[in-house]
Amino acid sequence: MNMKTKIALLSIFVLLAGVSFAFAEEAATVTDTATNVVTDAAAATNSQVDAAVAADQTVTATDLNVAEPTVLPDSPFYFFKNWSRGVQSALTFNKIKKAELRAQFANEKLVEARKLSEKTQDPAVLNSAMQNYETEMEKAKDAASALSSTDPAAEKLLNKLTDFQLKRQKLMDNLASKLPEQAKERVLKAQEKTLEKFAELMQKENPEKIKERMEKALDEQKGGQFKNFKNLEVLLKLEEKLPEQAKAAIQRAQENALNRLHGDLNQMSPEDQTKFKTYLEKIGGDELKQAEIINRLEKQGLPAGLKEKIKSSREEVINKVEKRLMNIEDDATRKAYLEKIDAEKAETSSAQPTSNGEDVGSLLQKRIELRKEEQKRIDAKSQTGTIAACAKAWEPVCGVDGKTYSNICKAKVAGTAIASKGACANVIKPMPTLTPKPINMEEYYKQLQIKEAERATTQTQTETKPIPTSVTPTTNQ
Repeated sequence: MNMKTKIALLSIFVLLAGVSFAFAEEAATVTDTATNVVTDAAAATNSQVDAAVAADQTVTATDLNVAEPTVLPDSPFYFFKNWSRGVQSALTFNKIKKAELRAQFANEKLVEARKLSEKTQDPAVLNSAMQNYETEMEKAKDAASALSSTDPAAEKLLNKLTDFQLKRQKLMDNLASKLPEQAKERVLKAQEKTLEKFAELMQKENPEKIKERMEKALDEQKGGQFKNFKNLEVLLKLEEKLPEQAKAAIQRAQENALNRLHGDLNQMSPEDQTKFKTYLEKIGGDELKQAEIINRLEKQGLPAGLKEKIKSSREEVINKVEKRLMNIEDDATRKAYLEKIDAEKAETSSAQPTSNGEDVGSLLQKRIELRKEEQKRIDAKSQTGTIAACAKAWEPVCGVDGKTYSNICKAKVAGTAIASKGACANVIKPMPTLTPKPINMEEYYKQLQIKEAERATTQTQTETKPIPTSVTPTTNQ
């Protein structure tokens, strides 16, 4: 092979290598671009869902017709703020004005509690703030009960109070979702009390008037594309507190809200229907009532595509119930929650099975039965004092101590709170703290002198060592 041939072959090889590299680089660029597009799309979807959640559960001071508080219950000057309120109320003689003023004070105290939770999550501090709110709600209810519903001015105020009630529920849902379990339970208790006071106020109303007033308030609620889901949740909670004669009216309002939600979901694009699943992961509120809403949606005639998305959504709600159970550290509170689930069993049961033969109520009940068994084993621990009472099932959870436990029971027996469901991942152990030993300066200088003497001796021996005489090799004659 001559030189020209070799050069030609080498040129062809270089050309092919360059083309291959270019194609590989282009393919990598396309792959990176596609990955970035998917990532950007997911980020955009999450952002849109976050906006929908915020729209449905964020209630500002302005929404409640009050100003953002500057003096909170933990301030030494709060006494003067309450004194000023007492003077205002004492000097207000008109019944409608007094009822309106009491509602304003209740709203102020609820906003104060929310703002206080941003400073501290101390259960004792928040308990005091929520107690202030409950006391004020009692006074607001008494003032409103003295009104005559035949008075047009009173009718207008009652409409406003209904609007406030829906907003208070959403504010407390949002507040509870951000608090540790003990403080969360206190907020939920205040929420129950608030509903009871409102239900007492509604007792003297004509049932049809209640439905009309509620639907008007619901229509005027701000919110995102899934707002009817949150509105329906509030109606379900309110129904529990109303007297029997008023429940029929609220049930009709629930049916209308459900139909609107069902219609909204049917008319949405497939992408927006998928967002509903993410929305359910993030929205705060009563997980059991949310399970009931999903159950009711499953009973409706749904297109195949939407039915699959609803099926996926119900799993998110059931997961929220399980997560709530895992996060309850106090055994008494945990048992109370399990009892509440039992009470809801009939509500979450469906006459029509889902595509896999089980409705949301049945699935939820199966999971809860497992949790009840765990609770029994945890109770048995108090008698055995060991983990022998725990099941051997592998349902790992990660404790706050960074250790993986085979199930909730064993974590509880070990006295460890649950950080998350599943085995711990990427746990970074803290570096051990190195404590330097104290230096004895006298000993240090002594050792330094010994080493210096040894070095000097070695150097002297090297300098006095005789230089060997070179030997001239001899040659054979």
